[in-house]
Amino acid sequence: MKSSVSLHQVLRRIAPWLDERYPGWVVFGSAALWLNGFREVKPHDIDILTAPPEGMEEEWDEGQLFRCRRRTKLCVEGIEVDISEGLEIRRPEGWLPVSVEEVVEREGLRYASFAECLRLMRLFDREKDRERLRRLVEKDQESK
Repeated sequence: MKSSVSLHQVLRRIAPWLDERYPGWVVFGSAALWLNGFREVKPHDIDILTAPPEGMEEEWDEGQLFRCRRRTKLCVEGIEVDISEGLEIRRPEGWLPVSVEEVVEREGLRYASFAECLRLMRLFDREKDRERLRRLVEKDQESK
């Protein structure tokens, strides 16, 4: 992420808009790890998860591993913000909804807790997630 402003500054600027437009929004992925204090993680964007509005028609943006009802991408002061409404992940048993169960709320921001970040990396189970998970668990154990 290359910008003259920080991820934290961008989130603080857009949080009121997110609150109004996407109630219950939550940051996840590498940006959530960064917000949890893992500054060695360098997010390329800010991933935001939110539930789809009630009664929304299904307009699946379907990929190989993930799909969501609606996906919105914004660029705020040089930082990409990727909003996924109704994100699901493909598993052998079918499509499973992705949710953040444990949310940290601090300074008007909402983001996945460290434990929740680890859970989501295990759920996503991509090579990059397995590698990041291994490094983070090692670092977390070293700090104890």
